[in-house]
Amino acid sequence: MLLLAAYYVVSTWRTFYHPITTDFASFWAAGRLTLQGAPWDAYNIPVHKALELTTGALKSGVNPFPYPPPFLFFVAPFGAVPYWIGIFPWVGITGALYVWACRRAAPMPYALIHPAALVNALIGQNGFLTSAIFIGGTSLLSTRPWLAGAILGVLVIKPQLALLLPVALIAAREWKAIAGGVATSSILLLLALIAFGITTYQAFLAILPHYTAFVQQGMLPWNELASVFALCRFMGLPETPSLIVHAMVAAAAALATWHAWSRDHPAKVPVLCAATLLIPPYIYTHDTLLMVVPMAYFIQRNPRPALVFILWLFCALPFASYADLYPGPNTIPIAAILSMGFLLSSPEPAASAAHRGTGGASRPRAGRGRRSA
Repeated sequence: MLLLAAYYVVSTWRTFYHPITTDFASFWAAGRLTLQGAPWDAYNIPVHKALELTTGALKSGVNPFPYPPPFLFFVAPFGAVPYWIGIFPWVGITGALYVWACRRAAPMPYALIHPAALVNALIGQNGFLTSAIFIGGTSLLSTRPWLAGAILGVLVIKPQLALLLPVALIAAREWKAIAGGVATSSILLLLALIAFGITTYQAFLAILPHYTAFVQQGMLPWNELASVFALCRFMGLPETPSLIVHAMVAAAAALATWHAWSRDHPAKVPVLCAATLLIPPYIYTHDTLLMVVPMAYFIQRNPRPALVFILWLFCALPFASYADLYPGPNTIPIAAILSMGFLLSSPEPAASAAHRGTGGASRPRAGRGRRSA
């Protein structure tokens, strides 16, 4: 925790003297355009960028809005106020939701152990919000499965973080949660269609190839992406072989998730959190806040100080590159792979996990493949 505190102090100090681009400028501009009656312009790169530039928070380059239309519901209220007023309630509200959602799986101060917590607060990204949805939903599976699924369905606002949820829920036969997730995501998509029109959906689909091209053309350094694909590209591997390696690791992560959830492994939620970060080839460093769950698991239920330090270091190094303190590759995928390996190789009695009530979301069973009444 002392290392974490020192990291926070140094990073905040450097940010104060060397202001960085805030991602909230993208959310604010999209929200303002929505309130002005032109939600489709949130996906019009020149129009959106012109409004971002009025905030003074976009220093250079392009900071588009590549999120599905339902996310406009979340950012529109903050577009009603000036940028420098809106960023504080955005960070405060989403941060509070995140801490509240973590109260079982990674209670304070462990919720802040990952440097991504600080970065999301500094740049106003949506990592607090998406992590709150993910962690909050999975923590309710054992007691209120339908509500848990309904919460997880909100991840339609950032679907790349939900790619493994169907694997986990089907493996665990969580049919109520699946129904809740399908209901919520469908309702949000339909409401967005009614509120913002088909033109907004067309504009969203049209921006996706441009956004992918920004990454493929090297407009963003490879060490700012926290995927196996980006790690391979940073090491000089061509695009196609990098995608093949990434696909192999992603397949292994999916198999590990199926194994943990089909057997009701006590660490199934931490496994899912780590594995989720290994699925999308384009995942940003600030999106990796889910790593707090396996890290907190190792601290609270399977004390491994050396492992936690290594995981923390691998998670911290990529953020140090923002301040030009680290020139190497993004090591967060390595942390996720290590977490999965140690979680699955160190089983713990399911009854003990259920009794302690953090992170496992276990549900008692009666015999193989059947739940007790």
